[in-house]
Amino acid sequence: ITPESVERVVQRARLGKGAISEIAYAPNGRLIAVATSLGIYLYTAETFAEVRFIETQSWVDSVAFSPDGRLLASGSWENTVRLWQVSDGALLRTLEGQTV
Repeated sequence: ITPESVERVVQRARLGKGAISEIAYAPNGRLIAVATSLGIYLYTAETFAEVRFIETQSWVDSVAFSPDGRLLASGSWENTVRLWQVSDGALLRTLEGQTV
């Protein structure tokens, strides 16, 4: 997110995209993951075009890319950590009972 694109993030949140909890850049800087109350949105960093939406069963509080950018970890309000494949949004694993 840059000063030039902040308004687009705010607009997306207002258009039924959920409340934003956290934003993470992919290590290569090409993708942005946005944790929301509805799930995870992946956008291109350059144009902010939506790449995919990963629907979740609970509010996503945090997101982080793996060092190689192939995986995305999400933390939820239901004390779970989920690992997602970035290329297709497939759920790879759920770790339950995780607390801060």
